[in-house]
Amino acid sequence: MKKKTLKKKIADISVPAKEYSKAKQPQPKAISSTEFPFLAAPDLPRLMRALRRAQGFSLYFVRCNLPQMRQELSNWIKQNLAKPVIEINLHNTPPADPILAIKAAAEGAPEKAVLFVMGLEYWLTELNAERQRETIRALNWRRNELARINRPLVFIVPEFTIPLLAEGAPDFWDWHSGLYEFAIPKQEKFTMMVQDGIQDTSINNLTEEQKRERILLLNQILDEYAGPTELEKRKSAEIRYQLGQLYSSLGHYDKALKAFQEALKIQEKKNKKGIAACLNEIGEIYLARANYDMALKYLKESLQIRREIGDRAGEGATLNNMATAAYARGDYDTALRYLEESLAIQREIGDRAGMIPTLHNMAHIFWQNQQIEEAVKSFSEALQLALETQNALGMYNVSRDLGLLLCQLGDTEHGLPLLRQAVQIGRAMGAPDVEEVEALLRRFAGK
Repeated sequence: MKKKTLKKKIADISVPAKEYSKAKQPQPKAISSTEFPFLAAPDLPRLMRALRRAQGFSLYFVRCNLPQMRQELSNWIKQNLAKPVIEINLHNTPPADPILAIKAAAEGAPEKAVLFVMGLEYWLTELNAERQRETIRALNWRRNELARINRPLVFIVPEFTIPLLAEGAPDFWDWHSGLYEFAIPKQEKFTMMVQDGIQDTSINNLTEEQKRERILLLNQILDEYAGPTELEKRKSAEIRYQLGQLYSSLGHYDKALKAFQEALKIQEKKNKKGIAACLNEIGEIYLARANYDMALKYLKESLQIRREIGDRAGEGATLNNMATAAYARGDYDTALRYLEESLAIQREIGDRAGMIPTLHNMAHIFWQNQQIEEAVKSFSEALQLALETQNALGMYNVSRDLGLLLCQLGDTEHGLPLLRQAVQIGRAMGAPDVEEVEALLRRFAGK
């Protein structure tokens, strides 16, 4: 497939300007606070009034944290504003220049058209600091290019982008004629979270890009749950916990630690299961940083709480992490004892997902002790469970290590396919060590 030009790509995701010249403009409809949740927002009449009066270039910002609500708001304004509205989505534009993307999409727009720009948050994400800096600099230094479009520009953005623009691009920000707030009504907050799938905490099968998009979405949602009610606090803690898991899986340990500590503080002593989960995750971060004393401190606290409340699955997971700390210190006997205790719990309760890392870690100890037959047996059982449960992270880790072991034993016939499988999965997941696996594959394949 030939690479599309920027103009063509923008055309694919924008509303063609020529459509507006052929159709009769819709008449404004009466505002009903029951049809869509944003219709109850006090700023909606102000925004509509400003857009009706707008002529030539003017700049507006709409703060709305829920992507679904942003799209619904844009759709509603298209239907109710007696002017053509051209929607520009920067999410899927080429990674070159958002200003160029806006200019290309605005080309040929009717004189009275209003340009709605969405997706700027993808250019301002904290996970790509260089692109964030370049975007803010471009908006500030090249703002005249946007002014020459000579059409009203409405940026619909989540809350976290506002201080970035105000502080980082002050000259661009000072041009704005209005900032309009569209918070999620309290009665809609929790049903919307369910609809958007925010409560799904499984991250093992997400690609790196999907993880980054989930982080962006969760950070947008988080601002809506800063209230004092117990339900809002619980949701805020859940979101921060998920953010911590996502950051940790991408190797952003400082951000992960901050998220888990915030979740821990919010929960105080009211949600023991949540507290134990946070303590366990914090312990894992210290493990990743090779700070084994701190890791064991948090893991032992987590284990104590999990045993108190009868969280058997959590107990097995924490014992597994404690085994990792013992193994890293060279105390293989203690590590194996923790793992055997963990595996017994997981078999008892049918925790097949939990058995994967436990068997994987046991295999490493057997490998270290030159008990090769036991190592291969444990690796193989872990891999089978990962395949059966479609656990991508498990398949990656076990394929990588079992493939390496077999290749070292001279069994490249079975080892190389496992390394190839690990590379394929690792690339899709964005695994930080996938390049090392690729090097192993080249070495044993003789390339």
